[in-house]
Amino acid sequence: MLYVVVHTHKPESCPIDKPEILKNTFSLISSAEHSKKTGVNVFGSYHAPPEHTLFFILEADRYEKILDFMKPLMTLGTANIVPVSPLGNVVEKWLDVLGFLSESDNSGKKW
Repeated sequence: MLYVVVHTHKPESCPIDKPEILKNTFSLISSAEHSKKTGVNVFGSYHAPPEHTLFFILEADRYEKILDFMKPLMTLGTANIVPVSPLGNVVEKWLDVLGFLSESDNSGKKW
């Protein structure tokens, strides 16, 4: 399952000028070793410095793995963890449910 995670923290808890905290938080969470240990695939991670916000696109088979992955950042701020699906999958499902899906169109797609 895919998840979008938005982590925010206050400027006063930002570890950017605290090397030891930075090592145990941002550096750890961005390592391939941490990803492998927690069983989470990282499709993208992004940082918006002025907003003190990080964005992650993650994949795991269980929500608990996402929690384990995010644990190093939890003491700094909050994380909004949202399970998501590819938009095309949702659109196709609802077109089918609503009866708008035909056998095929000119492109060979099922809608």
